[in-house]
Amino acid sequence: MTKTEVQYWIAGLLLADLLSFLGHYEPTVSQALFIIAVTAFLVVSLRNLELALLITLAEIFVGSKGYLFLFTYNDITISFRLAAFIILFLVSLQQIKNLDKEAILKLVGWAKPILALGFIVFLSFIRGLAHGYGFWQVFFDANAYFFLGLLLPLFIVTQKKEFLERVAYLLFYSAVYLSVKTLLLLYFFTHQFEFFLPDLYQWVRHSGVGEITWTTTGAWRIFIQSQIYVLVAWWMVASKSEPDYSILISPKIIFILSLFMSALLISFSRSFWFGLILSMGAVGFWKLYNRQFKELAMLTMASIISFVLGIVIIIGVMKIPLPAASTDGTLNLSERLQIEEAASSRWNLLTPLWSAVKKNMIWGAGFGAAVTYTSNDPRVRSLSPDGRYTTTAFEWGYLDIWLKIGLLGLAVYVWIIWKIFSAASQTLNLNSSLAGLLTGLLAVAAVHVASPYLNHPLGLGLVLLLYTLTVSRPDFKRFYG
Repeated sequence: MTKTEVQYWIAGLLLADLLSFLGHYEPTVSQALFIIAVTAFLVVSLRNLELALLITLAEIFVGSKGYLFLFTYNDITISFRLAAFIILFLVSLQQIKNLDKEAILKLVGWAKPILALGFIVFLSFIRGLAHGYGFWQVFFDANAYFFLGLLLPLFIVTQKKEFLERVAYLLFYSAVYLSVKTLLLLYFFTHQFEFFLPDLYQWVRHSGVGEITWTTTGAWRIFIQSQIYVLVAWWMVASKSEPDYSILISPKIIFILSLFMSALLISFSRSFWFGLILSMGAVGFWKLYNRQFKELAMLTMASIISFVLGIVIIIGVMKIPLPAASTDGTLNLSERLQIEEAASSRWNLLTPLWSAVKKNMIWGAGFGAAVTYTSNDPRVRSLSPDGRYTTTAFEWGYLDIWLKIGLLGLAVYVWIIWKIFSAASQTLNLNSSLAGLLTGLLAVAAVHVASPYLNHPLGLGLVLLLYTLTVSRPDFKRFYG
């Protein structure tokens, strides 16, 4: 990816945020921006499918819930992400139709695990309707899995040799952009910018970008769901240590790792931290097993330095003297290790959720299945003094999958991930962008234990990208020349 391309992408991401913020002030403008964005995306898709796919991936990398641009009609909200996916899928269908019979049979063969998961999702959708959960309840519970259709454009585009390089650079620079955005939000909320902070806060919440929460130590929690890709990007950078392992502690690499670490730390996401630590443990064990002691030492040193400098970056942003700081607090990460309302509510959910899973072990209860539990969240308590709360969205990611699509569906999903690592292990250069993406997937799989990602476009996008790059690309390329 050239310097000019990088500048265009960064400018595009910045423009999307600014226009989305503008649309927050005026609903009519927001609707118009949605129509313009979708129309422009349609034109791009028809002319350049690869660029359209990269735009879709970039939106996933930074857009969290996908509502930077939205269209609302009669209480039904359509996100730009969903509209873009539908366009991309239909255009890809048109191109797939041009393949000969042999190519289509090969495509079906490679896609068997994805097709099997899609079929189980379809059955679970029907099962939810049969249980009388209501169409829209079932639809919005299942719609994340519609992104399995992203497989079609990925199959077409990933046959180009330069695609992996382009998507790796895009992910990297998206993570840089998101990390800087995280620190900017921290700067605004820890300094005296009162004249527009309410609008900024409402935009972040309304657009689904993330959550901004005050902490008792004076730091603000800046949590953005797409920061999961900052975690993936951290591993992409950390994995590129060949041929000189000492490059890991070079000033440039350390700065990038520290920037990413600062975003992960200020997210105050225990799930992100758990995913990073578990993936570090797995990589460390692998390097010990293969007697890569020098590389392990460099990785350990880089991790420690980036952690320390990540904290320094956060405190430095909080202490910037202009304008005057609105808090004299500091960063206290240990606060998040304590059991508070959100954590206790999550544990309160576990028993009733597992009870619901046991009643529908094999086939699942279908999409739209709800569970009632006692929440300690102050927002819930303000509406329901006894804390009783019914929801169809669950923090325990693997149990959510199990409840909705059953043990069979969960097993197929695990099969897909196993095939990714199995295929990659045969030809993988362990010091490459692909190796970093794979380690990132391992981290995401760990995060999914207590924060759902693999059943969301954010996680599904990474899984499908890696599936096409590892399982399908070696043989499928001959059908596209």
